[in-house]
This record gives sequence, C-alpha cells and structure tokens, in this order.
Amino acid sequence: MSEAHPITFRLKAFNAWRRGNEAPQPDPKTVGEDIDSICDIAKRLESERDELREHLKSQRALADRLADAANAVIDQWETPNWKLTEPTATYMNTLRNTITAWKEARDECR
Repeated sequence: MSEAHPITFRLKAFNAWRRGNEAPQPDPKTVGEDIDSICDIAKRLESERDELREHLKSQRALADRLADAANAVIDQWETPNWKLTEPTATYMNTLRNTITAWKEARDECR
C-alpha cells in the first residue's frame, strides 16, 4: 500500500482542528490550496476512469468478437460434414464451455 499524500495529512489535521482538536489552526491559504489540489486530482481521476471505461468497453467488444469467431469455428466443426475424433470433440466442448464461463464471469463484472 502506498503512503498517503502530504495533502491528506494536512486536510485530516484541518478537519481535526475544525472538530475541536487542540492543535493550532492550520494556515487557511494552505488549506485552500490543498482543497484546490484535491479537486484537480479528483477531476483527473474521473477523466482517467472514463477513459478506462471506454477502453474496457472496446476490449469487451473485441473479446466478444473473438468468442463469436471461436463459436463459429466450433459450430462449423460440429456439422455432419466433419467427422471429429473423440479428442477433438472433447477439445471443442472444453472450448465452448470456457467461452460460456468467460462470458458469464464478464457479465458479472459489468
């Protein structure tokens, strides 16, 4: 776990002072600058979160396309024109089950 930023300590000290802690009053200018800094950090984090959500959305779409392509291959191999050996059929079933489990897990995370 990373160490807390100095702003965190100063703002916690300010809140403690506001609630009656016997410590001396923190410098109002520093408190104001710290609040501005926290607001800037929050704005940047919100922007990064939005970018990550968009990236995750595109990655999920790509993964869905991959799963659909894999399922299409499995479906093609399961047609009567193809005679699958038992190990290949087992592999195909494992692949289909893996894709299904992945989609279920992914949907739980949305």
